[in-house]
Amino acid sequence: MVQFSDESLNGVAPGLAYFTAAVIPDIQTEFDQSKHWMTNHFLNTLFGPKFKPGHRPHFVTFLMRAQACFRDYGRAREATAKFLTGLKPGSPSIAGYFEAVNAWESVVLNWAMAVESYNTISKPDKAFNPNDGSVEERAYGLHNHIKHWSKKGVSVSHLPDDTVPMWLTNDGPASRTYSLTFEEVATLLRDLGKVANEFQHPGGGNGSP
Repeated sequence: MVQFSDESLNGVAPGLAYFTAAVIPDIQTEFDQSKHWMTNHFLNTLFGPKFKPGHRPHFVTFLMRAQACFRDYGRAREATAKFLTGLKPGSPSIAGYFEAVNAWESVVLNWAMAVESYNTISKPDKAFNPNDGSVEERAYGLHNHIKHWSKKGVSVSHLPDDTVPMWLTNDGPASRTYSLTFEEVATLLRDLGKVANEFQHPGGGNGSP
């Protein structure tokens, strides 16, 4: 079997040669309705309370993105475990690695879009403030880095050896500017899930019609 040098592997994605382990919390079991938030919303509003017409698009968008975020987290967790289980020193599965990276990117992007909807609903009580150093602020910065990666001159400056906007470390997803631990990602989703559990029913909490 062909073995590649660390330098060669890190030229594919930063730190690829050193990505050898990950502890990723299983949070799906904590939110057994995460696959049903959109369905529950439809059924709850069919004969019950409804959101005000101007508010509903933001609540629905939040729920849609939150549900997708939980789905992608499960996919990312499985893809990462599959990659690491089959890992051979000096010869990792490149396809398997990027399948995991893509899934984690989807988690970050859907989380950020859910937060944007939340911020619209909850003004002025937003999820985070610019440059406040919070986990939420770092996650949103990572989202921006992914989102604007291909837009030359827009918030991203490429270095000569750059290949991808985000990669995986043993601690969690990272870019040149931002990083998150897998536990921090799980915490972000737990917070998202708690709000989604409220928003799925317009008659409760912030979902009041």
